[in-house]
Amino acid sequence: MAVKVITYDVGTTGMKACLFDISAEESVKFIAGETDGYELHVMPNGGVEQDPEDWWQAMARATKKLLEKTGIPKEEIKGVSFRAGIRWAAEAIRLNCSEILSFQKSQKRTAYLLHR
Repeated sequence: MAVKVITYDVGTTGMKACLFDISAEESVKFIAGETDGYELHVMPNGGVEQDPEDWWQAMARATKKLLEKTGIPKEEIKGVSFRAGIRWAAEAIRLNCSEILSFQKSQKRTAYLLHR
């Protein structure tokens, strides 16, 4: 039995969202991907910052585009994975996005991405 998983890559200037079908029989199959950009805020001293709210909004937009493009209902998504080029980014998203809930239901792990 295959399960669908959305993966997110928090990049320097954009969020990449990809949908995969994962099964023991066929391993991992790429279904589709989408991106959505955000600003990199340059400081007067030459440093740069990112706003976690920008990440959240880009993630929501990329997810919406991905699900509309594929026609796959959100209820079929059974997993969510994050990758960030900077170590603390995934934790910042977790702390700022309480809408991502993971819970146990009928002996299966299910993750839901809910909109604010």
